[in-house]
Amino acid sequence: MAKTKYHYDHIAGLIRAYQTGELDAASQAELDAWRSADAANQELFEELNQPTRLSHALKEMNQFDAAARLAEFEHKHLDKPAVKLWPKIAITAAAVAAITLSMWLYDISKTPRHPDAGQDPNAVAIKNDIAPGKNTATLTLSSGEVIHLDTNKNSVIVTDSVKTMVMLTASTPSGGTYQLTLPDGTHVWLNADSKITFPSQFVGQQRRISLEGEAYFAVSHDQSKPFIVKTDQQEVAVLGTEFNINAYGDNNETRTTLVKGSVQVHAGQLTLLKPGQQSILANGQLNVQQADIESAIGWKNGIFLFYNTDLKSIMRQLARWYNLDVDLSTMPDNRFYGEISRDVKLSEVLTMLEATGNIKFKIEERRVMLQK
Repeated sequence: MAKTKYHYDHIAGLIRAYQTGELDAASQAELDAWRSADAANQELFEELNQPTRLSHALKEMNQFDAAARLAEFEHKHLDKPAVKLWPKIAITAAAVAAITLSMWLYDISKTPRHPDAGQDPNAVAIKNDIAPGKNTATLTLSSGEVIHLDTNKNSVIVTDSVKTMVMLTASTPSGGTYQLTLPDGTHVWLNADSKITFPSQFVGQQRRISLEGEAYFAVSHDQSKPFIVKTDQQEVAVLGTEFNINAYGDNNETRTTLVKGSVQVHAGQLTLLKPGQQSILANGQLNVQQADIESAIGWKNGIFLFYNTDLKSIMRQLARWYNLDVDLSTMPDNRFYGEISRDVKLSEVLTMLEATGNIKFKIEERRVMLQK
């Protein structure tokens, strides 16, 4: 059986959240899966959670010249068609410094590289930089009343205390994300510019909701009542599982990625997905392939993950998260590898993309353009 692919900067983030007590249930499950996947992983986890070892690792991190290492890497790969923004860090139980470097790289994008664009000829041309998205959403009742959810929190629990069943719509704007707990206990993470419509009570033999955009689901198990997610072109039926659906209208395709459990995808035909698989529905055809789980759900974990991703796809993601106006027709066919925090300002993301030396951007108000 093939081993699950893990990206260790993400694992480093999970370990840090574990150490600070900030790990939610879904992230705890990811960390547990990584620990059980290999004895070396468990050994390293134990070592990193020993205070003396962690202190030593942090000391090594402070001594590491990351800027020089990144410059060396970019120089070596400058002429490659797909350019990594930084190297993938291998990890073993004996190499604590490796995960330390991974932790540092996970955070490096949060440090501004060019605070003053006017002083650096290689910086993104900026008139007004744009902050990243935030926790924001609305809940619309069937009566039309709109409730603005608390932006100081990242989640809301919807209970079934209302005697009469009503339909609700939770939606995020461009530049927004939010987590909801549905009346049956199912957890839903909404990506930017997305919405789900669901009942205040799940009555009958099914738990049926609809989705526009992208969401990650951790479905509460109920053998007697399947959970069904309807998008524009398909339906996904489950009993209890975790999966991601990307069904943005501008993508011209729907991707369903299964993390655990099993799902049935209905799209003119019935297809059963196994953990680690992804279905792609495009032009009426449904195909199944092995998924890069970390890439598919990186948004949920606060990361942009690009793996041989074309620039137009990247700019669609950035447009939704930073609420941008982007002319995709002007974007070249460059492809990228990279892992970038979603917590940074737009200029920092574009500066990383510019590191290839092949493209240069400028930001004017909420528009992103290529410089001639």
